[in-house]
Amino acid sequence: MNRRQWSAAIVVALTLVGLTLAGWGPAAGNTPEGGDTGFLNVTPSDDLPPNSVVAVSGTGFSPGATVGTFVDLSQCVSSLEDCGPVTQLPIAGDATFSGTMVVVRYLTLTRTLTTVDCADLDASLVSICPVQASGGGFASHHLTFSTVVPTTSTVPKTTIVPKTTTPPPTNPLLPTTTTLAPRPPQPGVTIPPTTKAQVTTTTVRPTTTSSTTAPPTTTTTVAPPADDRPTLIAVTQKNEPSGPPGGGLHVQGSGYTCPMVYFFFDGTRVGSDTPDAAGNVSESGLSVPGNAGKGAHRVTSSCEASGASKLQASTFEVLPVSVH
Repeated sequence: MNRRQWSAAIVVALTLVGLTLAGWGPAAGNTPEGGDTGFLNVTPSDDLPPNSVVAVSGTGFSPGATVGTFVDLSQCVSSLEDCGPVTQLPIAGDATFSGTMVVVRYLTLTRTLTTVDCADLDASLVSICPVQASGGGFASHHLTFSTVVPTTSTVPKTTIVPKTTTPPPTNPLLPTTTTLAPRPPQPGVTIPPTTKAQVTTTTVRPTTTSSTTAPPTTTTTVAPPADDRPTLIAVTQKNEPSGPPGGGLHVQGSGYTCPMVYFFFDGTRVGSDTPDAAGNVSESGLSVPGNAGKGAHRVTSSCEASGASKLQASTFEVLPVSVH
C-alpha cells in the first residue's frame, strides 16, 4: 500500500473517531462508507460469525493505465501496517466494482504472519480489521464479529457388554466294571469246597487323542522402492491441512533441482519460490482462492510456469464458510 493510500486511511479513521464522539455508531445495514477517493459497501458487516462470505461493491474507483484495472480488497490492521490475503475484483468502465470475498475473525497477516482477533475494537468501537479497497481509489468499511460461543450437545456413549457363553462341563470317562456270574456246575462235575467262583473285572481305559498343530505360515513383505521425487506439503499459516477460502496458505518441499519452482491450486498458479542450495522451497505469502469450493483440492508443484509437468502434489481441504 503506497503513502497516498495510507494517508487516506488515516483520514477515514479520524473521521470515524469524530463521528463516534458525536454519538454516531457503525451502520448495521446496507450503507456505503468512504470519501472523496471512493465509496465501499460490505453486506453484511455486523455481528458476523468467524468465517463469512460477504458481498462487496464500490463506486468512484477509476480504472487507468497507471493504477490498473483491478481493485485490491483485504482486511487490514492499521496499527500494524499489515493486511490479510488479497481478493481482486475488476473495475468496470463506470468506475464501479462488485463481487464477494471471505472475511474472518481470526486474521493471519501476510507480512508479519501475526494472527489477530478481529472481534477486538479500536478507539472508534469498530473492528480493528476493516475491509480496505485500493487501486484507482481508496475506501474502508467497518466490520464487527460476534463473540457468542456456540453450544454443542454431547451424546453419551453406549457401552455394549458382550455376552459370555460358558461351555458345558466335560465328563471324564470312568472305568467300566463287568462282573461275570459263576458258571453252574456241569452234570457229573464236583466243585471242591475250597474253590471259589472267579470274578473277572474288565477296565476300559479312556482314549487319549493327540492333536498335531501345523507350524505357522510366515509371510515376507517386500518394501516398495524408495520414492526419490521432490516432496510438497500445503498447510495454513497455523500448520493445519485445511482452511477456509481466501485464507492464508503455506507450502514447503525438498528435493528440487530446477532454478524456480511454481505452485498451483487446482491448476491455477498461486506463487513461486527459488530453491536453496539443498533443494528446499518454502513460501508463506500465498492464499487459498476465494472461489474455492468445499472439499479436497490439489496443490501441485512444477518447474514450468505453465504447470504442464507436475513434480509433486499435496491435498488441501477447503472448509465451508458461513453465509451470514
